[in-house]
Amino acid sequence: TVASESWLPGGFLGLDELAQRERDTTSSIFDYESRDPVYNKILLFFVIDDQLYTLENEKLCRRDIRMGKYEVLADGININEVACDGEFIYYIDKEYSIRALSLEDGSNRTVISRRASSVYLYGGYLFYEDLSDSRSLYRYDLSLNVTDKLVEGICFDTQIVDDSVYFIQGNDTLYKIPITGGEIEEVLIDVHMYYVDPSDLSIYYELSNGVYEPHGDYYRMDISGSQCALVFQ
Repeated sequence: TVASESWLPGGFLGLDELAQRERDTTSSIFDYESRDPVYNKILLFFVIDDQLYTLENEKLCRRDIRMGKYEVLADGININEVACDGEFIYYIDKEYSIRALSLEDGSNRTVISRRASSVYLYGGYLFYEDLSDSRSLYRYDLSLNVTDKLVEGICFDTQIVDDSVYFIQGNDTLYKIPITGGEIEEVLIDVHMYYVDPSDLSIYYELSNGVYEPHGDYYRMDISGSQCALVFQ
């Protein structure tokens, strides 16, 4: 669901994998007994200088692996509202502003003050859906501090792969647009859900019947549109 650059190598690890890592350390970094059993998943996205950053219970947290020190950096966020480039953590706060937390000195600043939804990081840009503008799709240039509107109107289920931004708009229609802007291209119609796989540059999708209900048939299509096949029924 997130852009390929939104998470550093390592991806997501569940609680079991984290427990295995903990066995290799000299101190306990998790108090499992105090965890709410409903939230039995910790999402790990990177470790830098013995600092473990996780998403848990909608909180962005940081732990010192060696010392066990724990702090909550932000709360009320979900997986589509955090991105990291190795220097900054970008996240959407409770006021729906996009903020940047420095991993070097801990400074925290507002990058985008508009009401944003689902922040994505790719190619030196932040992409987000602007709730103040009918959920239109925007792009923010991190080097130039310039904001541009890419797509007018309600956009959702945004994904970014191979220098293209994919999104659903209108009556379950999947579109794409270059990250630099330009012509919008229709990719698929009647899409209930989809995923663009950056590893094999394919789109996996399920068709809808036009009333937001799935057909149950899953397909795979090359992003060029040249090949399409039924995966399973």
